[in-house]
Amino acid sequence: ILILQWNIDIRPCEFTNFCLIFNSIRMSFTRSTKYEHFMQFLTKEELNLLDIVKLKTEEYDEIKNQFSEDKLKHLFNCLDMAREIILNNKSGSNILSYILYAMNNQIIKKQIPKKKNSYQPNPKLSNLFLKNESIPFDEMPFCSNPAGHIPKLNVLFECISLNNREYELLARKIQYNSEVNGSLYTSLEDFKEDNIEVLIEKYNTALYNGHKKNRSIKKLHDKFLFINEYQDTLIEIIQLLNNFTKSGLDHYKENINEWLKECNQLDCKEKKDYLSNLFCNSKLALIYGAAGTGKTTLIEHISSFFHDKNKLYLANTNTAVNNLRQRLDIQNSSFSTVASYIANKNNISKKFDIVFIDECSTISNKDIFSVLDDIKLKCEILICVGDIYQIESIRFGNWFLFAQKFFSDIQLELKHIYRTKSEKLQLLWERVRTLDESMLEAIEKNNSSENIQNFNFSRSVNDEIILCLNYGGIYGVNNINKFLQENNPHKSFYFNGLSYKVDDPILFNENSSSFGEEFHNNLKGIITNIEEDEKTINFTIKINKIIQNINNNFKIVAKDDKGTEIKFSVARLNSDEEDDNSNIVPFQVAYAISIHKAQGLEYDKVSIVVADEIEEQVTHNIFYTAITRAKKELKIYWSAETENKILKSLKIKDINKDFHLFKNNIQNIKTLKN
Repeated sequence: ILILQWNIDIRPCEFTNFCLIFNSIRMSFTRSTKYEHFMQFLTKEELNLLDIVKLKTEEYDEIKNQFSEDKLKHLFNCLDMAREIILNNKSGSNILSYILYAMNNQIIKKQIPKKKNSYQPNPKLSNLFLKNESIPFDEMPFCSNPAGHIPKLNVLFECISLNNREYELLARKIQYNSEVNGSLYTSLEDFKEDNIEVLIEKYNTALYNGHKKNRSIKKLHDKFLFINEYQDTLIEIIQLLNNFTKSGLDHYKENINEWLKECNQLDCKEKKDYLSNLFCNSKLALIYGAAGTGKTTLIEHISSFFHDKNKLYLANTNTAVNNLRQRLDIQNSSFSTVASYIANKNNISKKFDIVFIDECSTISNKDIFSVLDDIKLKCEILICVGDIYQIESIRFGNWFLFAQKFFSDIQLELKHIYRTKSEKLQLLWERVRTLDESMLEAIEKNNSSENIQNFNFSRSVNDEIILCLNYGGIYGVNNINKFLQENNPHKSFYFNGLSYKVDDPILFNENSSSFGEEFHNNLKGIITNIEEDEKTINFTIKINKIIQNINNNFKIVAKDDKGTEIKFSVARLNSDEEDDNSNIVPFQVAYAISIHKAQGLEYDKVSIVVADEIEEQVTHNIFYTAITRAKKELKIYWSAETENKILKSLKIKDINKDFHLFKNNIQNIKTLKN
């Protein structure tokens, strides 16, 4: 891409929230003539606000005198204070440097306390109006994050000096190996530095007192390094799970056998045998299974048996939560995402007889500990369900893999696939899941492999999706969506910088929550009509789902036994006021989506596009997740070289080293099951 022209454009809302860091008086900015001249000056001189506050005094004063008029005078008063803190390296200098460099409204807002009683000057950050959560980043920016945001390393290098901070990069590497690669322990052989001991000492000494225990770097057998919190949290998780294994349910065997005799819907011997012994000696159940093996069906049967008990269903994504809500029309049931439960757990006093946790392999150790620690006195039975072969937790999350080893006597692995009736697809999934040497043969027998040059940017069936690993590039999500939408013959409606057409496939996003609990992230639909005027754009969307409840944010246009058509309006964007949510379109056009976003979805036809430049990013979990989205037809577009490289490089995640190191290292392992 060749960029011929660009402009710096910092919005008034960014200036407004930036100034709240220094003063509790809210000042609204407008695009005055002087404001626009200031933007033009920044563009011409190729300066950002951090560059300006770090200029020599005479240069800074010259700019200030030129533009410090009207409301911009208030901005420069705040820049004066930022300049004094940054140039003198006072507390708050690093978080201010990053904010001034990025000037992103969402980042700024997440650093400012929201509640009135907490919106106070922070003495640990030079009395700036910033959250305590911003302190770790300010003290160690290369191995910590601002509140609610993860900066890119290359951006940090642009705005914060690395001088005397090499120890932070050591910690960052260990964190990265855990958070991204999923390894609890990092081998010392992975480090080239000669002064490892010195760097560890510097890092541990520099830690904020309240964080020393959790964030300190520890050594194991003089061969491995790890962040103490990661090991401690895993110990706590295993202990909390173990507490559910002390005893089973009284009279369970006779009660379940009586229920199984009367249950006509259960015709799978594997599930019957498992259910008949499920809670005889334990109140913990671990259910593992590949995509489409009937994990949700088993949850249904267990729920039916305990129909009169209070039940809580948790999952990581709204897609999974709503799938459970639709499938389980059973009394005494509550549903929530893990994130929502954690955010509201202090307000939940209700006790549950049974807690089901779905999508366990995608839940981080930190989040599952928060849930388990809260429910330990609130529930009697715990059932954890997941697929260890699909995409893992975004953050460090190896607990479900470890639980399979610690509690092997009470875990079930479902193997028969029900999602697709295609025997060739079933065979392909099985070969890839187990990395059988005949993977390539299975792909060829299913006619799934296609040369990427044959990808023609078109759709052949209605229920079809194109999956990509990345967003940029010729074969990225953005470009494929653009080309396929251009092939749509309907009129384009341009709204807030994006294009929409009738017959565009869409996926609702998190902004659809205002429509009610029946709408959720990744709910599929198709645009059936678009109308617009000067102030709004009106969308009519067909959803393959019966919507029962309506609210003031949308109306039902039509309904039949196959789905519902709804209509809603979106206000035209005032880009200067990002705080206003009335102008956010609650869906995205989805001819193509990322493989990560596709988790939990299924389509009749799936086309996977793998460009040569991203082949190294294709892991076993990612590839397996992608191919198991298809119910009827699967196509994989890649070059012969890429196909060969990927199939040869796929590896099943091996946790044996970590597991044995962990098991031998923890002192209280005797209390756990072997």
